Amino acid sequence: MKKVLIVAASYFKEDDIIFDDDYYKVAVDNGYMHFYDNKITCDLLVGDFDTLKISDFSYAKKVIELNPQKDDTDTFYIVKYLLNEGYDDFTFYGCLGNRNDMTFSSYSILYYLLKKRKKAILISDDEEVILLSKEYNSSYVFSTVGVKFSLLSLSYESDVRLVGYQYDYEGKMSLDTPLGISNVVKNSDNIISIKEGILLLFIHKK
Repeated sequence: MKKVLIVAASYFKEDDIIFDDDYYKVAVDNGYMHFYDNKITCDLLVGDFDTLKISDFSYAKKVIELNPQKDDTDTFYIVKYLLNEGYDDFTFYGCLGNRNDMTFSSYSILYYLLKKRKKAILISDDEEVILLSKEYNSSYVFSTVGVKFSLLSLSYESDVRLVGYQYDYEGKMSLDTPLGISNVVKNSDNIISIKEGILLLFIHKK
């Protein structure tokens, strides 16, 4: 499995990041500063550089400069580029919590990768976010008791079964009702089963 670490511009604590050599490391525009400030070399820097304020690219092995007048976000551009390069395991830092529209676009990228049957996760200081879907990955099991999480439907209607949690549930969830906030893993024998729909799973780290 070819793994890639994609680092965008939103704030996070660098000591949480995976900088090891198992990952191909990509900086997206001002996400390069996470590498530059820590004197760590990324394999690729990509962006239209509308937010990056320095011109020292010495901590990037390769640079792709994009035209600012484009349809794709910088992050979506590099996702499609990396898919063509054969990558199938995507970890994103710096893609949550800055602007609401950019955060939602990150959820869209998760769905794009899900449909490609690729592994993908968004990570911030506070949470990890993945997508669950009946069609592509219809179940999820937590390995640790006590983890807090929220599960929200992205579909107009989803059908789920939750067993082994503070709030077990079987039935419908919908886009217009925020059912699924603030649950807790209570049993090592737990499972989220997706019978229908697409759902965002927020795994809280605090």
